[in-house]
Amino acid sequence: MLEDWNDLMYSIICRNQKAILNGIRQSDDVDEYEWLIKTVSSQSWPADFEGRYKAFWVMGRVSGGYYPPYFQALGAARTQPPNLGQLCRALYPFSTRKKKNSQQTIQTLQFSYPTKLCHMVNANLPIYDTRVARFYLFQEPSTDWPFPTRINAYVAFYGFLKNEYARILNRNLLKPAIDAFKQKFNPKQHTEEKVIDWLIWKFVDLADKGQITW
Repeated sequence: MLEDWNDLMYSIICRNQKAILNGIRQSDDVDEYEWLIKTVSSQSWPADFEGRYKAFWVMGRVSGGYYPPYFQALGAARTQPPNLGQLCRALYPFSTRKKKNSQQTIQTLQFSYPTKLCHMVNANLPIYDTRVARFYLFQEPSTDWPFPTRINAYVAFYGFLKNEYARILNRNLLKPAIDAFKQKFNPKQHTEEKVIDWLIWKFVDLADKGQITW
């Protein structure tokens, strides 16, 4: 049943591929991603790399203390790909934010940013964010759950994403939209998994705005 529902959604993406692709920007989206994915493997990063990385991946929801260990982990991941669950646990102590209407800080579990880190060193891996989660009707684990249980729930869903993206590609479920993306943007550094990510991400954005033909 779930596969049937997902297949229906993929067909809707393909029907709306023109609007979806028109919502993706050549310079700020596609070209900037290509620069980042190419630059991350450089022996030394240019001075503007971290700033452009944070801006592209919208990393404004964490305190400044999160960035040094994050980029240290990104550098290390180029030669030793991390375990996603272990990466989340390692970065957890550095992820803090202020409580609403308070000066107190609390720790937050970041899952999207670690998946982006893993993708940057292996671009065949999917990326988790709230739009992808919503597309697949994933219910994020409650903050009331124990930390290990929350991690396991996220990692289990990420495993589903990997399998589902492989199924999409093996069965050509998004082939018309993927081909149209390649024709429009002529990407050089994109895997098909990243193209899937763009399509789903922008589809949810347009659906929120009532701009999808069902």
